[in-house]
Amino acid sequence: MALRSLRIAIIGAGAITREKHLPNLHKIQAADIVGVCNRTRASTDKIGREFRIPILANDWKELVNRSEVDVIWIGTNPHMHKVITLAALDAGKHVFCQARMARNYDEAAAMYHKAIEKSGQVTMICPSPVAMRGDLYVRKLLKEGFIGRLYTVRVQALNSQFADLARPVHWRQQIEINGFNTLALGIYQEIIQRWAGSVKSVQTLAKVFIPTRTVNGSSKRYEVRVPDDLMVLVEFENGAQGTYHFSGVSRFSPSDRIELYGSEGTLAYDVDADKLYGARHPQEKLEEMPVPPELSRTWTVEEDFVNAVRAAQQGQPWQVSPDFYEGLKYMEFVEAVLRSAHDRVPVELPLRNEFTGHLHAADASHTA
Repeated sequence: MALRSLRIAIIGAGAITREKHLPNLHKIQAADIVGVCNRTRASTDKIGREFRIPILANDWKELVNRSEVDVIWIGTNPHMHKVITLAALDAGKHVFCQARMARNYDEAAAMYHKAIEKSGQVTMICPSPVAMRGDLYVRKLLKEGFIGRLYTVRVQALNSQFADLARPVHWRQQIEINGFNTLALGIYQEIIQRWAGSVKSVQTLAKVFIPTRTVNGSSKRYEVRVPDDLMVLVEFENGAQGTYHFSGVSRFSPSDRIELYGSEGTLAYDVDADKLYGARHPQEKLEEMPVPPELSRTWTVEEDFVNAVRAAQQGQPWQVSPDFYEGLKYMEFVEAVLRSAHDRVPVELPLRNEFTGHLHAADASHTA
């Protein structure tokens, strides 16, 4: 007996949802977008008209509680991820969650444990696009020992998105909305933890170079607590060491890179060019290593999730990546980095949870 189409409701339709998720979901015959709830009624109506969505909700809870909805697709900012995820899983829905997973480690842990409790329901986080094309190839090379024993990981992700002093505060700089997520730290760590393994400890130097910003063009000033610039020393469980530098105030910065140095060779991923370079001793210089077509990953996020849900509905095994455990691990790392910056001491992993809520109360207002 053929399964009916998967019925998906969208909660939060920001840029990536409108530009990628909604158009791609519309192309999947096994999926129907049946409902949407955005930040305002006007934007909900606009998205409903544009994508021909029948149910236009004033409150996200209405979509979670509708019996004709199979999937809740969360596209909100991180401050809503935990509450919607827990409610959706309790209502028997499958959940796709936009990255970053949550505001902090405690929220991510609550989501992860609820997903374990509701193990028959598919849960997935939107993957990082960084190095997506070459991800499988890099993992294959590392497994085969291309660089030998991993010694050093170097990550560089610099840009000038927050360099303008007159720019109003962005939601990614608002800790009550974005939590401890800092610049592109979590985006890159999602990749690094697949390539280099688990982290043992971190030590951080962080700076807010522009401490206050205007709020939506008003006279109010917002006290920025999320760093503009971040340097992290990382010790991995396998004995490797890492240096990370992230910045949002670096003008005329070079290309983002991930570099892996080992006993026998080196791999370097130019993120902006989306190209992999490598060499083994006794080669004299790095050379481009084209990604084999059979290992090249493309953006199939929506199809991957739908296929997993269809498998779950038929009692078949399913797997997604990143799952909630992968999200929990990078959120643990992200919070450890901010703990280290705040206390100016090294922080070991795994974390103890008493810190969350101490650094900055997530619901506190920082406007003055």
